[in-house]
Amino acid sequence: MGVIGAILGGFLFGLLGLAATGLIGSLVTATVGAIVLIAGLRMINRPRI
Repeated sequence: MGVIGAILGGFLFGLLGLAATGLIGSLVTATVGAIVLIAGLRMINRPRI
């Protein structure tokens, strides 16, 4: 989850024109990416009624 989230976060930050540098920037990027990944997976795997 962390590696895929970091890649996704870096991609999203690049689309938005944001640059994250240093350890804190990397952690923020990975956290945002993981949150987006989890939200996307939850939307895909919703229980069907």
